[in-house]
Amino acid sequence: MALDRHAPEWLQDATKFKTHAHIFNPVWVIRTLRRYEGPPHRLLDPLYQAVEEAAKEAGSGFGRPRGAGRFELAYLAFVFSRHPDVRPWWQTAGRSIWRSSGFKERPSYALCQRRFAELEHPAVIAAMEQVASTLIQLAVSRAQGDAVQRRSRPAGKRRADDADGSRRTAPGRRDTRA
Repeated sequence: MALDRHAPEWLQDATKFKTHAHIFNPVWVIRTLRRYEGPPHRLLDPLYQAVEEAAKEAGSGFGRPRGAGRFELAYLAFVFSRHPDVRPWWQTAGRSIWRSSGFKERPSYALCQRRFAELEHPAVIAAMEQVASTLIQLAVSRAQGDAVQRRSRPAGKRRADDADGSRRTAPGRRDTRA
């Protein structure tokens, strides 16, 4: 299943990841996806359904229920790591990756390898592409909304001016710069 192709859109600084490298990491990606997991977006539903179907086709979707944790989210962390093999990544993956993916503790290497192999199913790949496309569309619509808000603000007006001319920068703090 190919992604719908739309005319390209230009977003200023959209590819300047180095300026935000401190937050653009596997844990950030997992947490961002999970933020849109529930209503109204249900971003990850197609991926979760595809993983269940792939597990049943592989013969591992039957039997006792799987434990908590989403291997598909941990798999994204593996992809972002640029490790060529699962074992070195599994050995170095921190607790934050596993916790962000819903695990209480790091699963065994054998289980991780088996579940990652299930994720190579064509339906799972298509669902991952769909999730990525939807996430990009959400980001574009938000960026366009922010741009409209910036343009609609009167020139020279500060965002949250107080009567004394200072500007609130965070709850309870004031920026007294001119």
